[in-house]
Amino acid sequence: MSSSSRHLSRWFFVVAALLGTSSFAQSGLHALTCIGAQDMAFSPGLKLLPANVTLTATTLLDTCWSLEPDITSGTFQVESTSNASCARGSFQDEILITWNTGETSTISLNTPVEVRPLSPSGTTAYGTVTAGRFEGSLVATTMQSIPGDRDLLNCLTGGLTQGLGVVSVSILNVQP
Repeated sequence: MSSSSRHLSRWFFVVAALLGTSSFAQSGLHALTCIGAQDMAFSPGLKLLPANVTLTATTLLDTCWSLEPDITSGTFQVESTSNASCARGSFQDEILITWNTGETSTISLNTPVEVRPLSPSGTTAYGTVTAGRFEGSLVATTMQSIPGDRDLLNCLTGGLTQGLGVVSVSILNVQP
């Protein structure tokens, strides 16, 4: 993750934390940050050389901080095919989050989410909420893969078919 990406991601978190007063929430400001875990499956398994691979992922955003006290968690699933390897793959440019309230938010990312199964480094993607709750808001997502003990061996042999990651989603709207 580049230095500017880290600074912008931190900015989202700082704004979400600092603006936690009801007067801001009543004025139309929305600030929300959620973190959680993502289970990923790759078919066929990822190898060292790039190939067409389908990523199927389920994410549980189980911890949320928000000016919207009714939002405490969310979930989303991704299924996307891309040319990917164990070193890197770019997947999915649209996400549909279902919140604990039953409401949804469709997020369109300006850049695809990068998945780097063998690297503990994170990646960041930016976009907007195009429909549903928080429509018109800015979004920053981060995804950090958690390399497993046998991931490199799997990449060299039959292919890496499973992965884990930590995901954060920050939503910010400062318009009245």
